[in-house]
Amino acid sequence: MKKILSVALCLAVLFTTVACSSSRQAKLNAAFNKVYSNYSDLLTLAGAKAYTVKKGDSLTNIAKEFYGADYGYYFPVILLASKETISDPDLIQPGMKLTIPNLQANLESTAIRSKLKLYFRDIANIYYDKTGDEAVKTRKELQAISESL
Repeated sequence: MKKILSVALCLAVLFTTVACSSSRQAKLNAAFNKVYSNYSDLLTLAGAKAYTVKKGDSLTNIAKEFYGADYGYYFPVILLASKETISDPDLIQPGMKLTIPNLQANLESTAIRSKLKLYFRDIANIYYDKTGDEAVKTRKELQAISESL
């Protein structure tokens, strides 16, 4: 009888954890999608490149590859250009096709740059709902970029 109760309790905890995790992820996806829709026409895609995600990739590493070692946290530019493919930047999968905008061209436009400032701030704010040290670091980096633009 004790075994049955123990198994039932474990299953209840497991289902609750999965349900909470799914609900939290749905909330995060909705928050990202709302920000993307607010800035949907922001970027110029002239000179954009295509990239297919490989196993082991992260958006930070992809941004570093295309924009330079000091620009890994500019990944939200890739997110916005690839909004139809990806919602949460932490959930990229091999095979996803991303659009990599020309970062310099977008930063050189005064109009785009001023809106990117707000976009980075809004993306950083979503990271308040994410947990863990990496989320805190990402939020701080995105806030710093927003303030520097």
